[in-house]
Amino acid sequence: MKKTLAVILNRNGLALTAECCKTLAAQTMPGLFVLVVDNGSSECGQDELRAACPNAAVIRSSVNLGFAGGVNFGLKYAADSGIAYDYVWLLNNDTVCGRGALAALAGSLESDPRNGAAGCSMMQKGGGRLPSAMRMSRPFYFPLPCRASEPPEFICGACILIRCEALEDTGSLDERFFFFFEDADWCFRARRRGWNLVIADGARVIHEGGATARRNSYQSSLHYRAGHVLFARRYAACPFAAVLPPLVFRLVSDLAAFRFHSFAGALAGFADGLRK
Repeated sequence: MKKTLAVILNRNGLALTAECCKTLAAQTMPGLFVLVVDNGSSECGQDELRAACPNAAVIRSSVNLGFAGGVNFGLKYAADSGIAYDYVWLLNNDTVCGRGALAALAGSLESDPRNGAAGCSMMQKGGGRLPSAMRMSRPFYFPLPCRASEPPEFICGACILIRCEALEDTGSLDERFFFFFEDADWCFRARRRGWNLVIADGARVIHEGGATARRNSYQSSLHYRAGHVLFARRYAACPFAAVLPPLVFRLVSDLAAFRFHSFAGALAGFADGLRK
């Protein structure tokens, strides 16, 4: 029987995390171990989170490690605890999964031994679809949905199932990407190692989207811009040509809309991305 480790990060989102864990307890595919990483929350304690997620193991970081850091924190805990698994299922805590979601994702991986990671098209809370198959538009490296029948360059990290061998071969998420672009970076590295990215049919996942990022426009803008700059430095032939026009556009847009916190965050993120 294949075993799956689901890693869910919680940061001041007790109700969302509890609902996500509730849907994981109803999955049709057996062998699922759910690990909730409390990522420096201030709204609730570890005992309260355990009570809200009785089907999950709960661990806590005293500080916010970001998405990549929080996931790696959970993976280290699993390794130190001797938890064996064949797949790692990364899920945002604002997702709600249909009962057959894991089985559909795992089935798409098992169709080819070189399928390293699988995602699925997600429904947006309130209607509409959120794409999982993504590409980077050149020359500015904007994340965009793939065109019809176009293979994904990366899979949205809100819901991604990763084969353990692919994770070991590619390495963990790069913690220099604090909140954005860490999924794209991992997928780009995996594809360079010869792993395929696939989209599963029949996996039903609802994603609220932006439940954490929109709380602080300065932080969100900072981490997005830092991630974009770091990603372009790693993959673009001319990094400055890739990052400067989008930065200028964002700064002008923020000023025009009086989004001063976002403006300051973009400038700070640009500098941070150059330092990383």
